[in-house]
Amino acid sequence: MREVITGRPFGKTKAETLKPVKRGDVLLTSQPFVYLVSGSLKSLYCDFCMAKKSGKGLQRCSGCRQEHYCGRECQAAAWKMHRLECLRLKRVSPKVVPDTARLMAKIILKLQNAGDNMAEEISPNYSRKFKDLMNHYSDIKKDSKRHEHFESLVQVLQSYLVGVALPNEAELQGIFGRICVNSFSITDLDQNSVGTGVYLAASIFDHSCEPNAYVTFDGKKLICRALVDFPTLDWTKLRISYIDILNSREERRADLLHRYYFLCDCVRCSRPEWPEEQVGPVQCSNPNCSETIFISPEALEHQEFEEDSNSKNIIVKDDIKGEMENTLQTANLDSTGKMLPFAEDCCRNIYEERKFNTNHKDLQEEGKSMAITCPKCGASNPMTPERISMYHSVASFCKEQLELCKDHYYLDLCEKGLERATGVLHDLNLLLVKLQDAAFEASISLGHWEKASCYGISNIEGLRHYYGKNHPSLGMVLLKLGKILVYIHRCSEAVGYLSEAEKILRASHGTSHPLYTQQLLPLCAQAREEMQEEVMRLAGGRKMKSISGGPLFRTMCG
Repeated sequence: MREVITGRPFGKTKAETLKPVKRGDVLLTSQPFVYLVSGSLKSLYCDFCMAKKSGKGLQRCSGCRQEHYCGRECQAAAWKMHRLECLRLKRVSPKVVPDTARLMAKIILKLQNAGDNMAEEISPNYSRKFKDLMNHYSDIKKDSKRHEHFESLVQVLQSYLVGVALPNEAELQGIFGRICVNSFSITDLDQNSVGTGVYLAASIFDHSCEPNAYVTFDGKKLICRALVDFPTLDWTKLRISYIDILNSREERRADLLHRYYFLCDCVRCSRPEWPEEQVGPVQCSNPNCSETIFISPEALEHQEFEEDSNSKNIIVKDDIKGEMENTLQTANLDSTGKMLPFAEDCCRNIYEERKFNTNHKDLQEEGKSMAITCPKCGASNPMTPERISMYHSVASFCKEQLELCKDHYYLDLCEKGLERATGVLHDLNLLLVKLQDAAFEASISLGHWEKASCYGISNIEGLRHYYGKNHPSLGMVLLKLGKILVYIHRCSEAVGYLSEAEKILRASHGTSHPLYTQQLLPLCAQAREEMQEEVMRLAGGRKMKSISGGPLFRTMCG
């Protein structure tokens, strides 16, 4: 990943390259070089085909007792690789080898058994071997946390792969680096991560926060489809997203820098940051108006307000410049106290974006404020220090709740944040959108279907605003929302959401993907039937041709 491929004999044949690419076309399919089911899910998914089997549907390997298979067919197909690790897993039992160490061991064993010559074809003119993957050796060497993790993995490998001649330290770190920056999280039909895989051909895709391609999985097979139309196929312009793009530019860039050692240069990151991401809109002072009102970025970025315990006045602190510079530098130092090379540009760019703007000195004058006239209703929105302080307080509280929900969604925490944000943050405020999305998922996990439907419906416009109308993540939320509405017998509402989901997921997943055939289409049919029955009951049993055979259902269900 992040490899410059211009000028190489890369891509399809000339005839294929000149052929237009339509939204939904398959760009690439790839089988994993190595892969595994996450340790916590090993009793739920087949270790060969990664099909989900409930109850006692899986059979254990009689040797190591750690691998699970659908049956003899999957076990026999897996044996070529599993025979290299079966006795070793049995020897260390009941200890469990960590997933990353297990993945490294699989790669070592495969490379030593002719895997170093294996290549996956991308086109008739280009293929990739494991050694062709980027390893970011120098970056990981400077990354103290990752290097410490690597050293602990080497100790695990030494005790696990007894009798195997391990590669030298540099080669081991190269393997570790390739896993860190090239592995894919294998997901199930509901987009839940169920395992990890290294895909040789699929490692060609670079990142963009405005992706034009999308990766899905059918079991262990990776499928990449186009999200937009292309006049011709140009592999150098294809981009997928490595991270969740429902974050601000600053958060996305920091995440990519930390995990993949690069700064994103996509259109969304290169242009001035959206006010929605940088500041976030507040509610118009007119309670009947839905227009977005933005507080001055300079007021929020360069002035902090705190309440004086004696005078109860708002005090402005103007020493943010030096404080921020120190924070940025400290956050990007290596173990010797020297700034990491790959972080210097990031610090410089963020600092330039946050430089103090002297055009807003009037805000520092006590009691003086700016007023923004709503372009929709004409209401005056005074940007008083008190209002800015309120925004800071609410925004900080919402960020705290989201941080607490980073690894698991807690409905009570989400609702506390939403309660504080009501009447202050606009529905399109990124913090509010993320909180409502978390509340939606938390409600689903608890089986609170009515709550989930409320959070889902109120958040669709926000998700559509940030993801875009054709992004598969929006399609998945629409599918979940439609499923909930069908379950609680609100099928007339479900029809519209499922129709929109169908248009999105048909392109991103294809009409043969299990998500489309096993979940979406049956839901479409169920919503149609139940809505038809409801309409006929209300109409006294009269035949409603205009509804049962209308274009809405034909569009929705293909």
